[in-house]
Amino acid sequence: MYYDKKGKRWKVCWKVTLPDGTIDSGSKTFGRDKQTAKKFKEHCEKKAIQLKRAVFVNPIYLSDAVEEWESYCLRHTAQTRWLYTREVEKFIGFLPDSVAYISDLSKFHINNFLNDMMNRGLANKTVNNTLCAVKSLCSYISENYNTPNPAEGINKLKEVPADPNFWTKDEYDEIIKNSSDRTRSWIRFIACTGLRASEFCGLQWKNCDFKNKTITIVGKGRKKRTIGLNDIAVEILKYIKDGKAVKSEDIIFLGSK
Repeated sequence: MYYDKKGKRWKVCWKVTLPDGTIDSGSKTFGRDKQTAKKFKEHCEKKAIQLKRAVFVNPIYLSDAVEEWESYCLRHTAQTRWLYTREVEKFIGFLPDSVAYISDLSKFHINNFLNDMMNRGLANKTVNNTLCAVKSLCSYISENYNTPNPAEGINKLKEVPADPNFWTKDEYDEIIKNSSDRTRSWIRFIACTGLRASEFCGLQWKNCDFKNKTITIVGKGRKKRTIGLNDIAVEILKYIKDGKAVKSEDIIFLGSK
């Protein structure tokens, strides 16, 4: 970029060697508008970097990339893997037949799918869950095939937190009254600790620290937390153990079978 004093104008010139060996060159004048010339120069510099980094590969079918991504999802928990694959399956089914290769997929297709979900009256949380799954797929494709990420810049919708729904004391007493001897202690333990159902079902003896009266949980999002136990919860654990030899990986709360 330079100022042509004779012609009294700003001028931007470019020259770049493309991956196939050909040379793209040229110039453009902008009169005395320096700011516009400067913006065009920055545009050329970015474009040159993209062209130099471009990798020419055989067309990759989107269906093949999805299959590879599903194998990649094995690193997630079973619940997350099930959710992601289910939502991506819906997304792929929504796409037009013209989207056959990974290069055909664009931000327009993603936004169009999300708009369709909103038009059907689905909650923002449901739309966001789907977006997380689609973003995972797009990130995998972008990172492994060196292509632009079509989901980049698509933000989640604002969610309205759900109203908490607590049992009343009377409801709790009624449930305890009508539960079996086995499940009565389970319900009391959950009430004392606030565990999610999946956390309760997966609780192992290695998670328990009787000395400090705590249990350690790896919960949603693989986040670890330690929960203090009151005397009721401790007594329930001691009653179940009842001097039996248990292994650290044994599940604590077992059904009759």
